[in-house]
Amino acid sequence: MTTAHPPRRATAAAAVLALLVLAVLGGWATARPAAAETVQWSVGPRTGDAGARANYGFVLDPGAVVQDALVVTNQGQTPLTLGLYAADGFTTDTGQLDVLPTGAASTDLGSWIALPASSVQLAPGERVEVPFTLTVPADAAAGDHSGAIVTSLVSGSGTAGVSLDRRLGVRVHTLVSGDLTAGMQVGGLAVDYRPAAVPFAAGSAVVTFTLTNTGNTRVAADQVVRVSGPFGLGTRTLTATTPELLAGASVPVSLTVPDVPPVGRLTAEVALAPAAVGASDVTADPVLTSAAGPALSWTTLALLAAVVLVPLLVALRRRRRRLQQDLDAFLRTTPDPTDDAVEASR
Repeated sequence: MTTAHPPRRATAAAAVLALLVLAVLGGWATARPAAAETVQWSVGPRTGDAGARANYGFVLDPGAVVQDALVVTNQGQTPLTLGLYAADGFTTDTGQLDVLPTGAASTDLGSWIALPASSVQLAPGERVEVPFTLTVPADAAAGDHSGAIVTSLVSGSGTAGVSLDRRLGVRVHTLVSGDLTAGMQVGGLAVDYRPAAVPFAAGSAVVTFTLTNTGNTRVAADQVVRVSGPFGLGTRTLTATTPELLAGASVPVSLTVPDVPPVGRLTAEVALAPAAVGASDVTADPVLTSAAGPALSWTTLALLAAVVLVPLLVALRRRRRRLQQDLDAFLRTTPDPTDDAVEASR
């Protein structure tokens, strides 16, 4: 049986309207202009049987069809003509959800959504419901599919070669039933020690790695990063939450662990407890990965070298001076054989 309802679990990030902006805008649900402008609009899902929604979340079977609507409100004082389109979503390098730009062809969720027009016109203060139909292909892959319905306002002088595309949209998440999996992978783990400028002082460790969602559902994780020296010396721990990753997405991660002493060799461990977002009955295995690297303080080594080498050089110099003095004394007390030869010849 086909059902359409909000996902059973959502993170706080998924509960916020997706503001998709290519210009400086203030606010999530409203496109706010500069002081001299009066252009301002908002978008959001139509209030349904489940009440107000921050975004669209559907759980559907392959081949299912669902109808819904987007509410667009002109909050400004001038008429508006906004571009209207659906687009596939993707995870950026910073772990944020973004969508394909205007004109880019969608091949996943963006192509499943049919809108009645490519633009919508609004009088000042007008509120319009834009219906849409989402059709899941019969051969759609199981798992999460993400995108957004986007409104767009392009402004600026084309003759100058510069235009401003202000975009505001609402996320659409569709979980297609089937064999659902969740998992995360840590790749390219490395630890780089950054020593302090002061000898013997603690520095910091920069732990870098790549997070990959290996399942077909959206996933997030609590993560613990631990660095330690031999026998657990100088152990330091840092906790964080990973960004929500779309299925198959990867993001680079760089974390700085402070107050790490120069213990010679440092081991970094990354532990993850992944959890599917929007699919509470899907479990993921925990992840534990480690890597090691040197943890040396060059200023400390230089100071230690000076402490050892300077007395050694002084001792060697004194010994050389004593040897020279002994040689000079020996030469002064030893007769010159040439003097004896001259005396004998007389």
